Amino acid sequence: VDENDANFKNIIVNSDMMSEGDLFADIEQLVLYGTHSLDLGGDAAALITADDLTFSSVTDRSGGLVLAASAADDNVLAIGDIDFLFPPNYTAFDNSRFIAHIADFLTSTEARAYTLAEFPYFYDAETVDVIYTGSPELGPNAFDEIIALDTAFEPLGINVQLASEPDDDNDVLYLGLYNQVGEDVLEILNSEGISLTIDPVILTADELAQLDEEEEDTADEEEFVDEIRVLETSLGNIQMSGTAMFLLVEDGDQQSLIVLAASSDGLQVAVSRLIAMTPRNAPSALQDCLLQENLALCPTGISSEPIEAELDTGGTPAPVVVPPPGGNGGGSGSGQLDEDLNALIIGPINIGETVSGELEGEVGHGYTFSSGPAVIDITLGASDELDGVIEVYDANKDLVNFTDNTFGGEDEVARNVEIESGTYTIVVRDFFGDPAGYTLSVTEAVGGSGAIFIYSDDDGDAGTATSAADIADLLSPIYPVVLFEASSNPPLTEADLEAVSLVIWDSGDYVDASLDEDDDILLAFLSSGGNILFLGGTPTLFTGFESAPLSDVRMVDTGTVLTEGFEDGQIISLTQTVEAAFVDVEEPDIGEIWFMFRGPNSPNAGTVISFVSESDDGNSRFGAVFLPYWALPEDEAAQLLFNLIEFYGVNPG
Repeated sequence: VDENDANFKNIIVNSDMMSEGDLFADIEQLVLYGTHSLDLGGDAAALITADDLTFSSVTDRSGGLVLAASAADDNVLAIGDIDFLFPPNYTAFDNSRFIAHIADFLTSTEARAYTLAEFPYFYDAETVDVIYTGSPELGPNAFDEIIALDTAFEPLGINVQLASEPDDDNDVLYLGLYNQVGEDVLEILNSEGISLTIDPVILTADELAQLDEEEEDTADEEEFVDEIRVLETSLGNIQMSGTAMFLLVEDGDQQSLIVLAASSDGLQVAVSRLIAMTPRNAPSALQDCLLQENLALCPTGISSEPIEAELDTGGTPAPVVVPPPGGNGGGSGSGQLDEDLNALIIGPINIGETVSGELEGEVGHGYTFSSGPAVIDITLGASDELDGVIEVYDANKDLVNFTDNTFGGEDEVARNVEIESGTYTIVVRDFFGDPAGYTLSVTEAVGGSGAIFIYSDDDGDAGTATSAADIADLLSPIYPVVLFEASSNPPLTEADLEAVSLVIWDSGDYVDASLDEDDDILLAFLSSGGNILFLGGTPTLFTGFESAPLSDVRMVDTGTVLTEGFEDGQIISLTQTVEAAFVDVEEPDIGEIWFMFRGPNSPNAGTVISFVSESDDGNSRFGAVFLPYWALPEDEAAQLLFNLIEFYGVNPG
């Protein structure tokens, strides 16, 4: 009432009303317009307190009126006025400088305490190391999670790489099982007041077999043992079975997220939940979890989930979709509701046709396809509002294809979907169950008649050459070939791979531990059902695998075209010794074929260096040869290459 800015509601705040700190540095006077006073809780601190000449319009009393405050360890700022931010008010007195200090507060990470719901945005480093804790034996398909995580991190410009130990300059994501946690992760858990109780110990398959041999001569009755498998946390003691744990830990500038589960399947569910934790979807992704800032305990949904001794990284995880936020949904059109598919069956669709529709909620739209046998590409054209999902069900309503590789407003493509005889159903829906428009097109898959795209990954570290140009010269008289050299071409685009039936990703002896824009495009091609073959001593996706010098290889007859022209057990001496990755596991995963191993004169003889596998739906193939192609003798190199091309089903142009 004694001093104001042209109106008694426009309160002038002098420096003696302000607390000390960066927020009020070099500020003498502010003007707040129609501000409200704040009631403070126990952990809040007043930042601006009005003097005795400032009265409340509610009580007509003065004194002790708090106009701005902080809370939650200074991570929350509350101000009773908003009008000072807008013109012309921000020009009054020192308001503009105060606004600049507020901007510094909002963008500062020094005192920032992140929560799990902010995944993946609490990561600030350029690279995130994905580490399987406890150093389990990783099969060739261990990168399934890596590909999915890389897709989630792509909008942030953060690279994801498989690593055996954390780099001080990188952030970290630990994945593993409760029974196989490494000592480094155990130390972190203990520091956070979390303990894992497993009593009696869980034995591996080999340990159980040995125990059976030792006890086979005893006739004693098996004694009942009370098993304890418990997570002891600040949220209480929780059974490990059916529970996945997420723990966010900050150490200086490094953010580490630990994800543990009871079984390999449980870990896959946990990773799928993690990927769903975007800002828009976070409430849905954590709504059924016990949550406390940096700790979450979430159900895996696996009935009687076993506590597995070792992590099994083989196979392709089934798609897991976290339920979207609630809503009654509903669809448009005159279709009949199929409750099993939660979709309105709109009508038929055939090859070469395009339809359009408007989704009105969680209920999807279904289109029947009866033109099999066929191999088709399905394109879901997205409106700005659509985060599209494509599902394909066979005549028995079993899910045979699930495609969700893009973000909102981007088209979704399911490539090389194999359709047998009978009536299939193609279902489209919005991931969040929101209203959105779409177009749906079905075309004959490019399949084996497309080009072979040879990607020369020649911009890595400490390399000398790839064989991409030689491979192109060898194949081009027979097949349509596109040669792309990373070091001399602009970044790849999705359009570059539109009519491609096979990508040969050749890194020679280059090593590149981080993923760039080109890699994201190539991995999206693989995720959408494309065929891909890795060639190189340590291909980009496999830099976390062990490597050793390689001087010779041993071929093993597979009874397939892969080893045609080679004798079983044939030893091939390389033209020079090279550094190459290897896989040290005992047997292939289902659908996987091993055909080349380290030779007797190489370290780690007998370990796998070449394999191929097929996706669960049979729509795509994936393979790797862990050696620079140019290190093979010329005749053997050509034979192997043409065997691989035939295996992938590429037809001559």
